[in-house]
Amino acid sequence: MKTAKREDGSNSVDKISELPEGILQGIFSLLSQEEAVRTSVLSKSWRNIWCTRPNLDLSDVTFKGNKQHFLSVVNTALELYRDQRLCVDEFRLCISVGHSDHEIFYLLEKWVRTLTNMSVKKFCLRNSSKDRNGLVELPPVVLGAESLQHLHVENFMLNRKAIRRLVIFKHLRSLRLDGVSISDEIFKKIISRCPLVENICVDECIGLGKIELNNLLNLKNFYFSDMDDEHICTIEIHAPYSLETIHILEGDIWFHKGAEFRNLNSLNLIGVKSSFHHLSSCKFPVLETFGIRDCDGLKEIQLFIDAPKIRSFDYCGEFVPSISIATTSSKWSSDINLWFRHSSDASTLYFLKLKELLKSLSQSEISLSFLSNYMNTDMAHVFPENNQGQEIDDGDDQFRKLWKRDLEQASLEIKKKTGGEEEKEEWRTITLSELQNYDVDSKKECHHVSLSELLWYHQEIDKKGCHHMSLSDDQERERIFTRFALKWRQDEN
Repeated sequence: MKTAKREDGSNSVDKISELPEGILQGIFSLLSQEEAVRTSVLSKSWRNIWCTRPNLDLSDVTFKGNKQHFLSVVNTALELYRDQRLCVDEFRLCISVGHSDHEIFYLLEKWVRTLTNMSVKKFCLRNSSKDRNGLVELPPVVLGAESLQHLHVENFMLNRKAIRRLVIFKHLRSLRLDGVSISDEIFKKIISRCPLVENICVDECIGLGKIELNNLLNLKNFYFSDMDDEHICTIEIHAPYSLETIHILEGDIWFHKGAEFRNLNSLNLIGVKSSFHHLSSCKFPVLETFGIRDCDGLKEIQLFIDAPKIRSFDYCGEFVPSISIATTSSKWSSDINLWFRHSSDASTLYFLKLKELLKSLSQSEISLSFLSNYMNTDMAHVFPENNQGQEIDDGDDQFRKLWKRDLEQASLEIKKKTGGEEEKEEWRTITLSELQNYDVDSKKECHHVSLSELLWYHQEIDKKGCHHMSLSDDQERERIFTRFALKWRQDEN
């Protein structure tokens, strides 16, 4: 049993060093790379023990610009693994590589070959360079590592040279491409060599015009994000039965007519411009989460979703969509967020469409929100006592009449929290007159708070989590949480 000297000169038993090597490696695998390296100062026997952990996460950022020292550390570490015949299950490398860094290209080729011989399973290679000359080519040896189960490449160019050693990835389950430059042809070739892939993430890549997801019988999760407004990528989904999650951000998507997504549990579409026409003919027998945000493809169509097990539906946009969901769920929710840009949005037709939407979703628990500075200013006109002689133009007057016509009840509730105390108060109803001494900007006393200001507070709370108001400068500051509710008479028809 090993012993170590205490500060007082007495001996203590070093039980950790006596643990079996497998257990030690397991402990080290749970530490960050920085924490693992720090253990080398504990004793001579621990100097290189961090080099036995099955996962390595190395970044030149931690070396504060000393690139040569970083290259030496990585090279030495991998040589130690090779010489001790140890395996690396996971290797993550973040390094700045420019077009003139020939030494780094040589070392990358060497390191990846070493890792391939160790049967590495998870490999992440990130280029942190800000080289203005563009992305550098991915070393071809990377796509020749047949043992890979997870591959993540960031900020490289994947061209014909990069795939010249492309193998069939018999074990690959996850593929992630971040900020890479890649053509449709190259992407298609890589995907065709991943027969068992389950997760594909394509995040802000350059050069893609069309992605076809077919013949991927094990694909479960697909994530796509594209911020290039000039060149929109089209995604065709041939409804593989294995798909469980689809998340599309700023790309066009085409669903084949009549497709059945037997295992799709979550569908999120954001910024999709293409028409959703064929979506109505698709079947989603186990879909639970469905989200649509800022999708022009919903305009001028009536969307029908066959989702018997839906649990939540979220919509956010500048127009009222025509959507109905066929479901057998007894308990599900709808969260509707509508943007108001100007008073002309408040037309009779707008509210008729809104009425139809709420009616079609009436079997769910509905949350309806209007998002706009315009709304926060002019909702005060619902209550004439708060107008205070303000002039109302025709558009505002029309808006006020539409809202006020069938208004039955309006209520405002408040909850306070002082300093760091625990929140004890429940929501309680409050009138505007009770708030007339609240200080809006914590610098001067305020003798009147209109509903519009309260709604502004409500908006600020949504942005920041809370909004500070106080009774006066010399009193203890309080956190004031507000919420309001408006109730209209039910349509007897």
